[in-house]
Amino acid sequence: MLHTLLQQYKALPLAIQQFIKRAIIFFIAWKLLYIFVLMPYGQPNKWLTFTLAKATAYTVSKQQKTPAYASYHPDKRAAFAYTKHHNMLVSNGCNGLELLVLYVGFILCFGIYNLRTLVFAVMGTVLIYGINIGRAIVLFFMQVYDADTADIAHKYYFQLAVYAAIFSLWYWYTLPYKHNTATHA
Repeated sequence: MLHTLLQQYKALPLAIQQFIKRAIIFFIAWKLLYIFVLMPYGQPNKWLTFTLAKATAYTVSKQQKTPAYASYHPDKRAAFAYTKHHNMLVSNGCNGLELLVLYVGFILCFGIYNLRTLVFAVMGTVLIYGINIGRAIVLFFMQVYDADTADIAHKYYFQLAVYAAIFSLWYWYTLPYKHNTATHA
């Protein structure tokens, strides 16, 4: 099985082999960095989760003309966006960190490092995080007005929307390199 997999790998074009090597190295480096450096300090999870809850609370406050707040609870590894009558839990798992790393990781593993790469990495990260904030805001209002639909939207519709955005950004990023991948290994 391993021998067959290795033969198939060697049959791939050089650019794809290089991408796979970079992806494996990136994945291992990210997991080591996250587990041994970032996770013990709770960052960037705490910041991402809390800003997500704060943006949700701010929007709810403006929209509903009622005070809304956000608070982070380290013991629960989550934040709450809440008003007097409603609240929403934002867990670290919903803050989009893994999606942001996946998005930037793909771009870095592509192996072309220029201004376009920097622009797509930064602007794409901002856009994806903005979409995640929008998702949290809509989920808050869905929980208030139609809680049954909110659960389905959280599990399926919003994930589809975020992944569609990520794949679209990747497509637009790779478009200029589509016909000459062998030269970029």
